[in-house]
Amino acid sequence: MIFLLLFVSIIILSFCFKLDKSKGKDCFIFSAPTVIIFLITIIDFDKYSKGIMSKASYDITDLTIYVYLFFIISYLLSFLVVYILTTKDTKMSINTLRVKYDEKKLDKAIKILFLFSLISLFFNLSNVGFNVTEMTTNARGYEVTFGKYWFINYIYFLHVVVLILVVFYSKLYRVKLSNVIIFILMIISSMFHGIKFTVFDAVFFTFFSFVVLSGGLTFKVKLYFTLVISLFIFFFAWFSFNIRGGAEDFDILAFVNYIAPNFINYFYEIESKNIYLGYPFDGVLGFITLHIPLLRELPVVDFQLNDKYNMLTGIPFIFAYFGPLGIVIFYTSTMYLVYYMKKKNTLVSLYVISYVYFCYFMMFYSYYFGTKYKYVYLLLVFVILEKYLRNKDAVVDNHTSLQCK
Repeated sequence: MIFLLLFVSIIILSFCFKLDKSKGKDCFIFSAPTVIIFLITIIDFDKYSKGIMSKASYDITDLTIYVYLFFIISYLLSFLVVYILTTKDTKMSINTLRVKYDEKKLDKAIKILFLFSLISLFFNLSNVGFNVTEMTTNARGYEVTFGKYWFINYIYFLHVVVLILVVFYSKLYRVKLSNVIIFILMIISSMFHGIKFTVFDAVFFTFFSFVVLSGGLTFKVKLYFTLVISLFIFFFAWFSFNIRGGAEDFDILAFVNYIAPNFINYFYEIESKNIYLGYPFDGVLGFITLHIPLLRELPVVDFQLNDKYNMLTGIPFIFAYFGPLGIVIFYTSTMYLVYYMKKKNTLVSLYVISYVYFCYFMMFYSYYFGTKYKYVYLLLVFVILEKYLRNKDAVVDNHTSLQCK
């Protein structure tokens, strides 16, 4: 059974890879990890569930396998639909962007937003008495105290905007020493919040924006990405075995131990035969609609199996919001959104595509498309910057290419 499941998965994923029209196969590469870890967790369920079920226990049945097969077939259909409905994928034009936006305004925006974010960081640090060691002794208390003024905290989140703008400036014009310093400081700044996702936002949005502006995962970018990921996987395995001592044997897939619990929790939901009811607008405008009291039955993020892991992946939320065809609807619409945004070729497009890639990549953790205030707030910031940074002398001729007066 396991061999057959593995064989079918490889065939389907191969077709998905082939059907992906995005430059560098970006959509497939950033969304496939969720599928792969889903499969790995099923195959080695006993290993990854060991020590997790302290409150309740269960065994997976054919039901979980059927859900997985339904998921991966729906995933394949998404690529097939997009393949049929779209023509050859394009990439964002650096030359056009260079004409569209004012270099001086862009440089000024980077510096101003950097100062805003940096000042808010020091303000937040003052809330905890600049005692950053509290992150290791009282993580939750530190996090709450650090960001107790939401307005200041959201200014602090501008570090993500600054990082994307630095990448944008560097790809359009040149790499400046001052921007390199700002870049490093903003990455370091993200580490003081005490929340891993603040660091993830800084690192992943920066990387995804770089990928988009590079025309996709080109050979050089793939080589760099593969090297970084390989080193990360090896280091994680080495650290778990030699430093933490949490493994009896050296396990090159040790990092999966920190992701698999999300699927273990999800499998528990499947085996419990829970039925969910949400609305399509919750999967797009959830930052608003999820706060409106309507008849709903959504997946509950709770410590049901243990006191350490409570996430469910984003998969049950997709089914809750969009129904049985949710996987097809979500991946088809977001892949088409990427395709459309590349044609728009704007700064807002850069953020939206990076955001979609981020949602794909983090699907093994939860569902983030349109449900979090922070990401919608960042979108609004980019919409404002879009107006401010435009080169007023740039016009569109009859051939739709940008020129300067």
